[in-house]
Amino acid sequence: MLAQGRSAIEAMAAGASVMIGSSRAFGPLVRPDNVERLRELNFGIRTQTLPVAASTITSQLAGYSAADASECRRGSETGSAFRMPSDN
Repeated sequence: MLAQGRSAIEAMAAGASVMIGSSRAFGPLVRPDNVERLRELNFGIRTQTLPVAASTITSQLAGYSAADASECRRGSETGSAFRMPSDN
C-alpha cells in the first residue's frame, strides 16, 4: 500500500506492507530496520525523499518480505513502533 501519516500506521496495523508516499514524492518501504526512524518523522513528508517514478516503486518493492510486514504489524499490536511522538 502507498500511504503516509496516520494512514500508513493504520495500514501497517492491519497487516499491510506499506511504502511511504504521495503524489509529490515517495519514501521507503517500511521494514523493521527503518520503522522507528520513520515513526519519529510521523511517516510523513519528511520521509519522502525519493522521486515519483516506476523505478522507485520497483526498487522499494524488491525489498518486500511478508515476514517483515508481519513484524511491523506485531509492533503495532504492542504499541511499541506506532506511538505518535507526542505519546512518548
